Amino acid sequence: MVRNHSIPNQLHTSEFRTAYAHKMKEWGFTMHHRSPFTAAVLTLAALASSVIAGPIGAQAPYRADDTLLPFGAQDGSSSDTNFAALLSTPPSTAAINIDTAKVLRTVDDRLFGVNSVVWDGKHMTDKTVTDLLNAADNKVLRFPGGSAGDGYHWQKYAADPWNGFDAFAGFAKTLNSQPFITVNYGSGTAQEAADWVTYSNVTQGYGFKYWEIGNEIYGTWEADKHPIKNDPYTYAVEAKDYIEKMKAVDPTIKIGVVVGARDTWYVNNRNHAVVNPRTGATTYGWSAVMLSTLRSLGVAPDFVIYHRYEQWPGQENDAKLLQAAAAWKTDAAALRQTLSDYYGADGDKIEITCTEFNSIPYWPGKQTTSVVNGLYYADAIGELLQTEFTTAIWWNTHNGQEYHPNNKGLYGWRTYGDYGILTSNGDGYPVYYVMKLLSHFARGGDQVVATTSDNTLLAAYSVKRKDGSLSLLLLNKDSSRTLTGNIAVAGFTPGANAVVYSYGIRQDNAARDKKGSVDIAQSTFTAAGSAFSYKLAPYSATVISLAPSSGGVNNFASSINCGGDAVGTFAADTNYTGGTESKVTFSIATDGVANAAPMAVYQSMRWQKTLGYKLTGLTSGNSYTVRLHFAENYFSTAGKRVFNVTVNGSLLETGLDIIVAAGGIRKALVRDYTATADANGHITISLAASVNNASICGIEVLPQ
Repeated sequence: MVRNHSIPNQLHTSEFRTAYAHKMKEWGFTMHHRSPFTAAVLTLAALASSVIAGPIGAQAPYRADDTLLPFGAQDGSSSDTNFAALLSTPPSTAAINIDTAKVLRTVDDRLFGVNSVVWDGKHMTDKTVTDLLNAADNKVLRFPGGSAGDGYHWQKYAADPWNGFDAFAGFAKTLNSQPFITVNYGSGTAQEAADWVTYSNVTQGYGFKYWEIGNEIYGTWEADKHPIKNDPYTYAVEAKDYIEKMKAVDPTIKIGVVVGARDTWYVNNRNHAVVNPRTGATTYGWSAVMLSTLRSLGVAPDFVIYHRYEQWPGQENDAKLLQAAAAWKTDAAALRQTLSDYYGADGDKIEITCTEFNSIPYWPGKQTTSVVNGLYYADAIGELLQTEFTTAIWWNTHNGQEYHPNNKGLYGWRTYGDYGILTSNGDGYPVYYVMKLLSHFARGGDQVVATTSDNTLLAAYSVKRKDGSLSLLLLNKDSSRTLTGNIAVAGFTPGANAVVYSYGIRQDNAARDKKGSVDIAQSTFTAAGSAFSYKLAPYSATVISLAPSSGGVNNFASSINCGGDAVGTFAADTNYTGGTESKVTFSIATDGVANAAPMAVYQSMRWQKTLGYKLTGLTSGNSYTVRLHFAENYFSTAGKRVFNVTVNGSLLETGLDIIVAAGGIRKALVRDYTATADANGHITISLAASVNNASICGIEVLPQ
């Protein structure tokens, strides 16, 4: 959206305005794009044209996540949530149940990111900014936009200390953050994008992995200089060229395309009709036309890109915003269905990402700078962790203060809005501090476990940390009442002493009053256990870190995708000693194999003459099933790979030949062994080859 051209307040000088206008002109934009000192002419014109256009453009009202829905969706929500029922006053207590034996997924580091756009270049060399983002353990940055990406010609600014790609790359490297780069589709070419990959990953050796083709090209607000603007068919044909040229430079990169969650959304013209192969319905929607065209061209993206904003400007409602995150599950399911409809089984290989989200798509009001938006962010991350989304990138690092009419009744002492997580003076808004809080809750490789709350105003989420602790996120969405969570933990015995991190009204008011700490609070709670109660202040976010008790029960499961990335409940490769990772793209047969892992686990492996893994955070003396996953992806005949399997020093299998045991090549093999965690809560797995190299694809350690 054109929100991407808001400008930080510290840059509101006549000198900057002139420079910014010049840059926008160079990038192919005009100063009609919204900023703190310009009118929202383009936004209103785009919205008006989409509504007035009749049957082709009749997707109004404008949805809060940049989606134009059919008429009848009165609240602009993507779910069937009954807000009247949700917003009736629940009791002041909540029953929170945690089942640590039920692992939902592995946490991906890419869920903890923030946009860092081209006009923010001055801050990329600001130590205050890097220190703040490091303190929040930020994992992902996105550049150069936003809508700016569809007018940004990287060659002009590669070495520019303000707008340049090298400046951003240095910023990302300093933070050790994974970049997502948006290449210019609106006014650029596939060759320009390929040259960018060459400069980034060959010339400079940055090794940036994730690349997006354009930004929100389905939207009529987005700059597009193609003869047929914002056209899904044209985009697909061009995307094929982009993908092929960019991957010819670096085959290891991942490339994404923009989508809406439903195949009927964004009907910009009726040039190409598509029949949904599952429903038989004819549609002209962006995702249907674009994905079906891409597939017909023999090309598949590595991931799809979804953007979500919750509410209309002027219609912000705190209570509704704090229930809106529940719709992420609906959107994830709809996106997966769309991919399945138009790519069939091949769609399972395509990741689902979100590279922009916030509470409102334009005209940010006071809600964006209040504790409420911080709570929404935490709730959104909690809900995203219940889905297959691999990436979530908040909009934005800096954006600039804006003054717009606000709904009466919104909470917060600031009278202005700002998409940024940081102010121009290097201070943090509530969203920033909640981001920092979540660094104590979850990070890549942790495992999400089933958690429920029976109170809509007290959200609860839990993860098993890689260090063996259990982390609980609690959100009190009530503006005035202290709520009590009655917490029951199954499959894990916490020690009595827990570390508590919290942020809420008290810290935010300290920023207003210039008195007291504005940062997250840390304290100790001494009454934790398998069942305990905890009181939560109004409008607060709390993380409780529970360490296992000495000699207590810890029935956590541990799963590792050896040599590969996180897949389902399998964490990315970790805790290994020795070995080389290897990956294949051809199919591995898993049909009829009991307890088989997802196919992607068998498409990666770690191999070497000798190698090992150490699983930690288990309960000393407890028995576990050690389930190992294998597939022969290299040799084509038996006898070429033979090795022994040792667990905790005990030789459990000799002369394992995967081809013989599995009955052929490229077939999954599952082996179960029993082992007892040692005095340190560890299980050690060792593989030693007698012929060539040992190899392993996956590991599960399951409580018995």
